[in-house]
Amino acid sequence: MADRLPAVTPGIWRLLAAIPIGLLLGAFSAFGDGLRGDTPLHVVVALANAAGPWFVVAFAAGALQSRPLTGAGAGLLTLVLAVGAYYAGIYAGGHTVAELGRALAAWSAVAVVVGPVLGACGAAWSTAGQPRRAQAVGVLAGALLAEAVFRLVQHQFWTGIDLAATDAQVAVVDAVLALVAPLVLLRERRTAAYALAVLLGSVGATAIWGVTELARGAVA
Repeated sequence: MADRLPAVTPGIWRLLAAIPIGLLLGAFSAFGDGLRGDTPLHVVVALANAAGPWFVVAFAAGALQSRPLTGAGAGLLTLVLAVGAYYAGIYAGGHTVAELGRALAAWSAVAVVVGPVLGACGAAWSTAGQPRRAQAVGVLAGALLAEAVFRLVQHQFWTGIDLAATDAQVAVVDAVLALVAPLVLLRERRTAAYALAVLLGSVGATAIWGVTELARGAVA
């Protein structure tokens, strides 16, 4: 009798779920990026140009896993595939990217760093005790707050806020998500999560600025 193939465990299926999640995320960003700026769906254009959805999706992909190690793998797989799907979608829509190699390298490097961190945090939130759950949610909220701060500075908020502008819309969405995440995802230690978010948000805004400057010359 021929040997049977080994059964695919539930853990493998949960990890493989990162594949369609990442492809859909990249396709969404490419779709939104291709819309006209004056479309009634301007908020979709804004979110397609935002890192916030990528942060949330990497966290969610990790939350499907049974431990932080596989959560890190799921976050990595999700964001790396999303980067590839995004640029494939850009070209499928008839657009081009100047210095494609540089753009892929820059955003893939970001995916390799950010994906495992947020994926592991998602798994820690879904499996660990309260202290680690609070830390995990604090990291997610901090990442969202970092982009919100970065976008507000780009928007020069001290001169006034135009909610029709992409930067302002992204900042508002990210800030709301950062505020709501500890309230929804935690029952205890919310204050600790907010404190960590504020700390990481201030540091992360600088990091986002550096990555954006590195990749800015690569996109047509």
